[in-house]
Amino acid sequence: MKKSVFRFLVTVATVAAVGFAVAGCNNGNDSGGNNSNGGNNNENNNGNNNQSGTASEFTLTDIPAEYEGKFAFFKAGGNPNLMGYLTLLDSDTGSYSLPKITGGKVVIPVWHWEAKEKYTGNDTYSHVYVGIFEDSIFEQGTTSALVHLNFEKVITFTNGSATVKYTDKQ
Repeated sequence: MKKSVFRFLVTVATVAAVGFAVAGCNNGNDSGGNNSNGGNNNENNNGNNNQSGTASEFTLTDIPAEYEGKFAFFKAGGNPNLMGYLTLLDSDTGSYSLPKITGGKVVIPVWHWEAKEKYTGNDTYSHVYVGIFEDSIFEQGTTSALVHLNFEKVITFTNGSATVKYTDKQ
């Protein structure tokens, strides 16, 4: 009798542990943490993990075909300062993984620079920078952009999101 009760309790504990582990798994739709593409770290990321209209994303559209498959970084100076990337890899070196340009657009998760959390505010910015890079890893001060895009017009973020056309650059 003792063995069967013990086996039953072990089975229940195992089932509960597996259930909690599965429930805690990221299905790619999670927007928490520092990786908005479900832990994918850029592999086959087409920018569709955060659907248009959701919070915390900067969408750049009408990107020329020559930049297809390249990667993008976003920065906006103001209050608060914003940065756009997939994952903060190393805060000491300023190393970030970047989202891939696919189908003439890129959706870049937006982070509150100082707090390192998703930005969800309603603010306007008149100095926005986007860099397009060959590699999926950006390191501040060491990685050279293929192209620097400066947007000097007012860009309004609503619920942390904004959409801009490539042709709107200065």
